[in-house]
Amino acid sequence: MKLTYGKCINCGKRIKFENFVCENCYHIYFMRVKEYLEKYPLADMKTLQKGTNLPMQLINLFYENGDIEKYINELNGIKEEEVAAKEEEQSREDRLRLALQLQQGIINDTNGQKVVEAKAKMRFLQNNNKK
Repeated sequence: MKLTYGKCINCGKRIKFENFVCENCYHIYFMRVKEYLEKYPLADMKTLQKGTNLPMQLINLFYENGDIEKYINELNGIKEEEVAAKEEEQSREDRLRLALQLQQGIINDTNGQKVVEAKAKMRFLQNNNKK
């Protein structure tokens, strides 16, 4: 079977016929797709094609290779991590604020009145077993 070759639609480099672009241009075009997906993560194929001005065959190639789906999942994972980090930071701030209030010995109850908390006193037991 004889392989047929074509030219990259961007740089004109000789490539296998079933591809539209060379590997280098593939990554360059996909960077354009990534930038568009960062702004519009719910974009469909037609919107993506219009927004990036890329040929529909190239957009289809990105979908067939799974690059777009992988990048969207990566974006969602990053956003989930950011939300979890913000929630953890807020929880940490709440715990620190409560600890500061406890240290000062004053906490507001539900009626808005100040309640003085008794601080626990620590006692150390001495070992009286002398030999």
